[in-house]
Amino acid sequence: MNVRKINKALLVFMLVVTITFKIINYNYAKAGELSYNTAQAPRPDYGLYWFGLGNKSVKFEEGKVNPYYDPNKPTVIYVHGWEKDTGIRNFRETFNYKLNDPTYGIDINIADAWIKAGWNIGIFYWDMFSDEPNVLDAEAKIWTAYGPKKMRWRDNKGEFHESTFNKSAGQLFYETFVKALKDYKGNNIRIVGHSLGNQMAIYLAYMVNNAVAKGCLPSNLMIKRLALLDPYWSVGGKDYLNGKWTGEVCREYIKDLKNKNVSIELYRTTAIAQLPFVADENKELLNMVAHVNLKPWYIPAYEVGAKHVAAPNLYFMSFGAPPPALYEERSAGIYVKISGVAPSAAVDDDIIRSLMNSDYRFDMYTGAYTSDCKDDGYVKVKRDRLTQVIPVN
Repeated sequence: MNVRKINKALLVFMLVVTITFKIINYNYAKAGELSYNTAQAPRPDYGLYWFGLGNKSVKFEEGKVNPYYDPNKPTVIYVHGWEKDTGIRNFRETFNYKLNDPTYGIDINIADAWIKAGWNIGIFYWDMFSDEPNVLDAEAKIWTAYGPKKMRWRDNKGEFHESTFNKSAGQLFYETFVKALKDYKGNNIRIVGHSLGNQMAIYLAYMVNNAVAKGCLPSNLMIKRLALLDPYWSVGGKDYLNGKWTGEVCREYIKDLKNKNVSIELYRTTAIAQLPFVADENKELLNMVAHVNLKPWYIPAYEVGAKHVAAPNLYFMSFGAPPPALYEERSAGIYVKISGVAPSAAVDDDIIRSLMNSDYRFDMYTGAYTSDCKDDGYVKVKRDRLTQVIPVN
């Protein structure tokens, strides 16, 4: 193949990748909306919003009582990822899972089960920073305030504003967390990160738990559980990480968190992490956590974005369902239900931690053709095995 053909192939490949990420981003609009107006805002609106029943929310403000936060309750905080072009649509992710296509039949507030069970549930928004045309520029802001675009932010007219922030998005997340939970009296905190937001979640957990270990934060602020949902890491060394890949640093942080007995689960719904030259599959990290392959086959294969968004929605919905059944292959193509359960938001932290140390990953076997998590079941598959498990209808 000559150079011209190689260059043409690379251009086609990059076009496909660009379109894929645009599709992924576009379908966030199907996950629920929270309108906001930043046209006149002198500063970007970022921070932690606590949610109540019916997808209602109130932003945390220091010194003010929040109707949707109780310092005595177990707490889960979700953090989103890349939010390209969401500002111009006045869009933010919320806990309303709604797919516009009526054939899906999905319109549910996925936080309600948690709230009724006595949990605080919130979202940390950094969307006005992560609203970048290039995912790499948004990724850099997680780790440094001095990356290619520094900490510029984008308003709902699509205009960029230079920022005087000298702290990264990860550091802003950490500082907001410490302020918002300074009166926390419980001992059960879970952080959930989706897509690029998995790096935000890992960064926060690492910073908080090390601060606890050093005596800089009270022990009840220790993050006990970390959920990474269809995570994304880019390829290549980064100057702002001294030449390391983002996935490499995340592995180092995960290893430290494992040593601190944090329960860590990872769920995949797409193959975005396997895009060559663009994404880091991070196989080493997969072997360090409880790894689950979800299969939202109720969504057509070409709806890559909707499948990507399904990761957080299915995770939060699984909290209100029984722990999923577990199956084992006894002979070629023959699966038998066995004792035990597979990972889900509903299982105890201790179970997740025990599954981190197994030689298996968990592939969806039943329930792939519905969005109802009550019929979900999983097959134990050796981590080094490449055979695909075909879900039953």
